[in-house]
Amino acid sequence: MYKAEVVPHGAAVPARRPFLADRLPPPVQPVPLLPTATTATTGRVRAGLAVLSLATGVGLLLGPTVGAALDPGRVAAAGLPAADERFALARTLWRTAPADSLLPPTLTPGDGSTWTRTAVAADTACTPAALGRDLYAALAPVGCARLLRATYTDLARSRLVTVGIVTTKADRTATARFAAARRTAPTPAPATDPATPAATWTVRADPARPWLVWTAAAFADGRTVHHPAPAGPASADDPHAPLVEAGLPDAARHLAAAIRAALDHTLTTAWHQAHPTPETTR
Repeated sequence: MYKAEVVPHGAAVPARRPFLADRLPPPVQPVPLLPTATTATTGRVRAGLAVLSLATGVGLLLGPTVGAALDPGRVAAAGLPAADERFALARTLWRTAPADSLLPPTLTPGDGSTWTRTAVAADTACTPAALGRDLYAALAPVGCARLLRATYTDLARSRLVTVGIVTTKADRTATARFAAARRTAPTPAPATDPATPAATWTVRADPARPWLVWTAAAFADGRTVHHPAPAGPASADDPHAPLVEAGLPDAARHLAAAIRAALDHTLTTAWHQAHPTPETTR
């Protein structure tokens, strides 16, 4: 049985300990607070974050464009205008398109003649020896990335025409400016085989494409022409001149036009392959 403790009258009553006082955990010590950042430190942090955000934004804006410049195949993804994209695609044709599409084995220009390709040179670097000193100097405003060449002969094998395709390095604006200047500038003579010296030639830069096409016509038997000259417009030909009677200026003009048409056709084909439509995929 529980017995109550009796305290004599007048004796001091001992203090009562709280319930479970011996079992309570020790009081938690307060954690010291970190020093508050100064105004200068806060400003530096905010400035750093602002610079980082700006750099990230610029990178996101310029990233696709820079990538497209390094890889012409990505110009569409960069959102460039179609004209710029087409221009960039044209610049790659010298190494991506089949040689037969750029320099066809057979050419039938508008005058009804037929020309057969007799030789194709490997693509070469742009040097004074490959281009001719005058043409090499004339290309300085737009640069020269690569040179393609081929030689054609007519069915009678009496005339030879060497064709050259120069891929330039300049942008669209510089290319258009160069082409406009070439219309009134003297026509530089391209380099040809010494065994068949050029009697007449043409040089034309395309204002909307990164290439220049030149042709040099000669007699197949290698005869020397005492006064070689560039082929002007057909309306300026003297019908009694020996070169005109032999058809060399016409040959140079017609084959140049045929090669430019082949280049445009190749570019159009490559464009449709890069941008298929329901009509082109059927």
